[in-house]
Amino acid sequence: MLRRYLLACFILSLAAISLFAQPRLHVEPDAIDGGVLRAGAEADFELIIANMGDETLAFQLAHNEEEFNWLSYEPDAGELEPDDEIIITITVTAPDFIFGGGEYEGALLIAINDPENELVIVEVFFWVQPIEIFPEEIEFNDTYITRESRESFVVGNPFEGEFIIEAVEIEEEDNFSFITDLDDGILIEFGEEVELEVAFLPQEADDYQSEFRFHCELRVNIDGEDMIVNGFVETLLIGRGILPPGPPWELFPECDAVHAIIVNDVTFNGEEIDLWYVGLFDTIDLDVRICSGYDLWRGERIGLNAYPDDPETEPDEGFEAGQRFYFRLWDPFEEVEYRNVEIEFIQGLEGWVRDALTILTLSCTDEPLPPNLVFNHAELDFPDTYITQQSVQIVVADNWGEETVVISEFELDNDANFSILLQDSVEIVIDPNEELEFEIAFHPQDTGGYEGIVTFETNVENENDGVFELLLSGIGVDSLNSVHSGRPRYPDTPTLHPPAPNPFNSQTRISYHIPVETHLDLALYDISGREVMTLFSGVRPAGVWSTTIDANELTSGLYLLRMNANSQVLIQKLICIK
Repeated sequence: MLRRYLLACFILSLAAISLFAQPRLHVEPDAIDGGVLRAGAEADFELIIANMGDETLAFQLAHNEEEFNWLSYEPDAGELEPDDEIIITITVTAPDFIFGGGEYEGALLIAINDPENELVIVEVFFWVQPIEIFPEEIEFNDTYITRESRESFVVGNPFEGEFIIEAVEIEEEDNFSFITDLDDGILIEFGEEVELEVAFLPQEADDYQSEFRFHCELRVNIDGEDMIVNGFVETLLIGRGILPPGPPWELFPECDAVHAIIVNDVTFNGEEIDLWYVGLFDTIDLDVRICSGYDLWRGERIGLNAYPDDPETEPDEGFEAGQRFYFRLWDPFEEVEYRNVEIEFIQGLEGWVRDALTILTLSCTDEPLPPNLVFNHAELDFPDTYITQQSVQIVVADNWGEETVVISEFELDNDANFSILLQDSVEIVIDPNEELEFEIAFHPQDTGGYEGIVTFETNVENENDGVFELLLSGIGVDSLNSVHSGRPRYPDTPTLHPPAPNPFNSQTRISYHIPVETHLDLALYDISGREVMTLFSGVRPAGVWSTTIDANELTSGLYLLRMNANSQVLIQKLICIK
């Protein structure tokens, strides 16, 4: 039994000796990092192969020659006795003149007779130095449409030769351009760099990017032989087009497009302009910044319309027939509003007519506006008025020029039945952007129709040599016969007329009629029913009266105008917009 046990132990020990007596591979390093190489450059690196086992190590190196043709090594095979090592020289050769540069990565295979590790893979990688472009992507600041912004960038030559930029190619050439002169090419010597310039000219408010490609030529000497290599380099252009600052005008929310208006041309001081806002207004009041419609003039015709923000819920009032056009131009870059706009009609009507078409040109200057007097009424048609009583209407004369208006004389031709309450002075002066408010009363002496004319002589240059006429008309009635067939008139009950303008943002005018002397309360309430302004409280004689609501004390919102006359309550809605 003992002999059999010893024999078994001997056999096991031989097996153990045979098991551990094998070759063992040790590779250092486990990866070759070639770093950054110039195009065409060659670099050597060391790879150590060691045999850490007890038997001879046989090894064989290999790689995919077609895919990794830039990789070589010496020696490519051999044997190592136990505890022996060998240094393998790994050579990488950067491809010739890859202008755009790039990363190269390959695999070196080591086959060995190690039964537990028959194949070892060593990664080999490096980078080819590209043409140096800084920054790598050229990004522009936000740029107003049709305006130009420029950016500089640097191109360097890392090659041992002359680098020439012969041409450039821009994908989005409508929005980007190359500024630097390219007539004779751009030469960059080895180790040198040049500064170049590109421009961004966005045509629309949008984000843009474009490939930017340099077509290049490299002249080098390799092993005493002159060579010319052609290629290209790419980078990226990035920019955003934005609209210029908007005008301070608010869009009138309650008018519709009752007239198609085409602006055909716009000039300033005789020069064409671009990127100015054109605003269309239904009032000459320079303090009111609510316009009927506006658009951005970009050197080509535009249409001006105005629509309610929500046609389902907002009124569709439109404009009155015969209402005139008023325009303003806004230079967003100078932040200047020009009001002295002359209108030349090419086609169509001057006033508002539903479904009509008007084509016009606009021109303005920075010269001061001459004095220009505009009355809020061309005619005053008084309501039927009882004899021995009177009706009163308010007349407002606006100077919307930039020079003083002088009323040198005024005359009323029918002072028996009409009267004008205007200051008694040799000259009445209305400063620029100011107004003159006065009352005209109708006090018929008998029943029947009456007419009158108020004539104003001014320094305004108009077709009537500065003369303005205000036509007056009214009918006197007695208490027993207050109706004349065929003629509209106020009823024998109090009347509260719609405010104008409405909506408003500076002020609006309120007019009302009372047939007989009565106690009157007129006040403005907010939507919650709280009284915010008392306009009148007291006794009023019969007639037509008016007052003004100033928006300085109001906030934006809906208000109710309430009139209590002789126990009769009348209400009108107002909208204040700021």
